[in-house]
Amino acid sequence: MTQETPRPAPGALDVRRVRTHHLREAKRRDEKFTMLTCYDALTAAIFDAAGVDSLLVGDSAGNNVLGHSSTLPVTVDELLPMCRAVSGAVERAFVVVDLPFGSYEASPEQAVATAVRFLKEGGAHAVKLEGGAWFAPHVRAMVQAGVPVVAHIGFTPQSEHALGGYRVQGRGDAAATLVEDARALEAAGAFCLVMEMVPAETAAAVDAALEIPTVGIGAGPATTGQVLVWQDMLGLRRGRMPRFVRQYADLHGVVSDAVAATSRTCARGPSRPRSTASEPPRPAHRSGAPRPSGCCARGGSALLEGAVLLVPLPGALRGELEGVLRLLARGVGPEQLAVVRLRALLDLVGVGVEPVLGHDLSSRRPPGPGDRTGPVPGALG
Repeated sequence: MTQETPRPAPGALDVRRVRTHHLREAKRRDEKFTMLTCYDALTAAIFDAAGVDSLLVGDSAGNNVLGHSSTLPVTVDELLPMCRAVSGAVERAFVVVDLPFGSYEASPEQAVATAVRFLKEGGAHAVKLEGGAWFAPHVRAMVQAGVPVVAHIGFTPQSEHALGGYRVQGRGDAAATLVEDARALEAAGAFCLVMEMVPAETAAAVDAALEIPTVGIGAGPATTGQVLVWQDMLGLRRGRMPRFVRQYADLHGVVSDAVAATSRTCARGPSRPRSTASEPPRPAHRSGAPRPSGCCARGGSALLEGAVLLVPLPGALRGELEGVLRLLARGVGPEQLAVVRLRALLDLVGVGVEPVLGHDLSSRRPPGPGDRTGPVPGALG
């Protein structure tokens, strides 16, 4: 079945597939676009269907997925499968991937080689690299190789040790340097620019100096787009949050409550049917172990009332089959009709067997030419 193209949410770019030129046009039309981080297929499909315009497979996976304290340990080989998962799950969103620390700095040639891998093997639509004007040659080489590039200035997490920790960048005289960096990266061919942890007035000055769109994270409202780490935005991560993070949900609380409820249910053990002295013993699985039931059972075979029958059935048929067997066991209704109905059900699921109901039903209806004989696989004799 073909998947429908997600319809854009209110406020999102009204296009069937977001491309680089749509983001540039948003800047010219003074429109806004959305960006969220994403690291797996399930959340990618949700964000895409909700109308998020761009997804960033960020090296922030180091903090939010891989359990690192920073982005520095993240490798290309770790980020590639995440990129493949996200790009393979979206129909509309534009997918950007970070170039991890150590994968592009050495030379423009190294940057091109890494970027090409992300487009070829990861299915990314563009790459993002951190750094100022000194990386303009790297940007130019990637663009010339056919790779769309997003630049990233301000606070650059890969340089946290060089910058003295998580500190706001671009205050005072440093604002002019950020404007120069942004212009150099635009001139080298970057089609978009991310600014992180930059004063709002500095971000506004940078945005005004460029023709390309800007994306802010803790950079005020003047940018064309905004990006957030999704675990922060949806309240999955606990701990101290940056002041610019707006939380739209408490996913940590929702998941915690659901998991606690599941644990309590399973801790009570499987539900047991009301037992009577006349009921036959519970059948074993083929391996000899009792069949599971209750919250941890997942369909499969059932011992139905009054019958020794072990048949794998789809859930939709089990209720009807159980009703038929109860009808026969209690002697209610026309048995011959019930047997025919039971045979039709068993034939439908590919099991042409005669259930044992304590009396010989086969004597009432001779087996047909297409009937199979012999024991039911997995049943007790």
